[in-house]
Amino acid sequence: MDYDIIVIGSGAGGGMAAWSLANAGRKVLLLERGQTGISPQQGQDEDFMLRRMNGYDPESYRVNGRARRMFSAGLPGGGSSLYGAVLMRPAAADFEPGLFYRNYLPPELHQWPIDYQSLLPYYRQAEQLMQITIRSTDEFTVVDPPQDALNQVFPLSPINQRLERAITEHGFHPFHLPMAIDFSVCRNCPTCPGYLCPNHARSSTWNRLLSPPNRPATLEIREAAKVNRLHSSGTQISAVELDDAEHTIISAGIIVVAAGAIQSPAILLRSGLRDDSGQTGRNFMYHAGALVSGLFLEDTGTADIFTKQLGFNDLYFGSADFPHKMGYAQEIPIPGPLSIRDHLPLPIPESLARWIYRKSLTLAGVIEDLPLGSNRVSLGADGKISIGHHFHPYDIFRAGYFKKHLAGILRKTGARITVGGTSEKEERHTAHQVGTLRFGLNPAHSVLNADCRMHFYENLYVADGSFMPTSLGAPPALTIMANALRVAEIIQKEH
Repeated sequence: MDYDIIVIGSGAGGGMAAWSLANAGRKVLLLERGQTGISPQQGQDEDFMLRRMNGYDPESYRVNGRARRMFSAGLPGGGSSLYGAVLMRPAAADFEPGLFYRNYLPPELHQWPIDYQSLLPYYRQAEQLMQITIRSTDEFTVVDPPQDALNQVFPLSPINQRLERAITEHGFHPFHLPMAIDFSVCRNCPTCPGYLCPNHARSSTWNRLLSPPNRPATLEIREAAKVNRLHSSGTQISAVELDDAEHTIISAGIIVVAAGAIQSPAILLRSGLRDDSGQTGRNFMYHAGALVSGLFLEDTGTADIFTKQLGFNDLYFGSADFPHKMGYAQEIPIPGPLSIRDHLPLPIPESLARWIYRKSLTLAGVIEDLPLGSNRVSLGADGKISIGHHFHPYDIFRAGYFKKHLAGILRKTGARITVGGTSEKEERHTAHQVGTLRFGLNPAHSVLNADCRMHFYENLYVADGSFMPTSLGAPPALTIMANALRVAEIIQKEH
């Protein structure tokens, strides 16, 4: 064998798994289709990053029948290099979806083969590795706070002091978002999610684990290395074939696929591997959501400083008047004036877009979307990836309720106008991608077993968000990292 282990993808799951396995002394090759090279100046440029989509997946997919490029990371570190850095634990009840969705889903589509306690030690390890920061005085309702977190967050900006009072007056419990950001060196940029951090204050698997000097000695990384397919022989995966001019073949005793919820199933489908469940590529999820922006008379600071500070969980499991599970809420920054112009239904001058940018504040509510077999990643006759996705009406129904609360909170904060929507029309901004290779106990209903090893194959594991049967009520990044550490430990013990 060329290597002990090959890991495909360096994001939240692949990066964490590769680091853990190499740190244990295994000879690991990490294959990453993206490559470094974007300068700090380019990484903070709205046109370069969000309009021309540098740093994002260069492929065009057929999305609901139309050619689209997706806002899916295409850099070393994967989504962790561009994410919003909120690393929040889910609630323990998230692992028992039957409590909430029994009337909407059959058990085989929602059952988790492990529980919260199974992941708890790995949550703690991931939190320490990614250097989570919180405000120690906060009350975390519903979810557990991180352990050993740093208490070095920025003081609340003036607008967020008002927002915190408004959330409290609304009867909810605001807290500082648990973030993988080193605020001792953070430059307080207004641009954060979707952009490259100019000085690596925001933790990614790339800058915290894989780049020198943190990279383990037994870890080799190849950038610009796109995987075409896996070669199999009986119950073994024998090699990885790269999508290059030479169709390079590389062998290893263990293969870990972690290319994301779109690319991972595509690799397995191209490889023609056995799947008795027919679930490969199905149940593609990316949180349904409600988004509300408030327009204020005064500057909110969102154009000048980092304002993504607050969240709340009071609607996570619904409310007395609306007993439906939803998820967490958070403040999010507006990407910039060009994005405002691009998303408005009518053209406006750039000067007006910049004025709106300075006067706005935005809240988002996350809805745990239902896994549906019809939402899937598949391959066309030409071998290209097709994605079909539509939110269940129940997802949009819940998002509508969440939207009303977000608008009410912004009005209490002082917004004169609120404008919002739900995500049924969103096809490109697919943050929080999970599903497509669900794990479970029964090969008739799942692609992976409880260890995230593919049924019928002895040496093929999955370590990205595609393993998840449901999408949880919290951001999935921390759960993906924790599960990748769990999978790496299983590999170390069994091989």
